[in-house]
Amino acid sequence: METDKRKLERDLEAELGDDYILDLKKHYDLPEEERYDDIPEVWNGHNIADYVDPEIEKKLAQIEVEEEALETAGFYEEDESEEDDEARDIRETAEAIRAKKKVMHLQSRVKKRAARNPRLPRTAKTSDLDTLCASMAERGMEVDQSQLSFAERSRSQSDARRALKRRRDETPATSRARSSSRVPRDQSGVRDEAQATKARKLAKLSMRQKNMHGKAGEADRHIHEKKPKHLFSGKRKSGKTQRR
Repeated sequence: METDKRKLERDLEAELGDDYILDLKKHYDLPEEERYDDIPEVWNGHNIADYVDPEIEKKLAQIEVEEEALETAGFYEEDESEEDDEARDIRETAEAIRAKKKVMHLQSRVKKRAARNPRLPRTAKTSDLDTLCASMAERGMEVDQSQLSFAERSRSQSDARRALKRRRDETPATSRARSSSRVPRDQSGVRDEAQATKARKLAKLSMRQKNMHGKAGEADRHIHEKKPKHLFSGKRKSGKTQRR
């Protein structure tokens, strides 16, 4: 006895060919008249479609007309005469606070921008003291040059910076030539070879006491522990005597 085989979607696709359309709703467990309805939106267990007003657009247009009429009649305009002294003080204080916050915000932005940017462009040329005094005199201001000692200090600082840059930019060959022309430290302040030999001998004698104590040098102040506590305290057990 042959049983009717249920047609699968694959069989339907082979029979219909290009006319086949995948229908996922035909197997829904719903009545036939409700199977192809739009799926309702559900919120908090309630179907939103049950609360939709078919005349919502008409009512919205009516409300907009009423609002326009109220605005034209001046219903929403504030009446300053009804504002008491306390409300006026609160409003003025709030305006002052907002203005102060805005000014502080702008000052902070200017300060951050100034911190990121250089104070003076590197391409800017500095003027000397005489040019500064002359320009101030043209503007009708008397300048006492004795009070402008800071200019001399800045000039000396710039000279020091130039000397430092010159030493930084020099080649190793020129640096070695300069160092070779200097007197070694062990020979500076010594008249002849005999005095240098005597100085080296005195230096060795001064280190003899420190060498006898096993010091690394003049700055060695370490005190060695002869009997460490963790090695010489406690009851001896069976085994090695290296630990207790």
